[in-house]
Amino acid sequence: MVDVEIARLIADCVGGEARFNFVAAGENPDADLRTNLWRAALIGRRIANVMMRVPCESAFVCRVERRC
Repeated sequence: MVDVEIARLIADCVGGEARFNFVAAGENPDADLRTNLWRAALIGRRIANVMMRVPCESAFVCRVERRC
């Protein structure tokens, strides 16, 4: 899987170890970010520091980061 190899390269570059939480995609990327990155500890999941396969489009950034 390409995402796994990219994640390993990122971890190597920052001097860390790549560990993976494989989760099924939810209804939309917004909900996936909330569930797996921001609210994970509150709902009993391991917290993820990086989420692969996040869309890079201006409408998504505006909704999620409110930087428009």
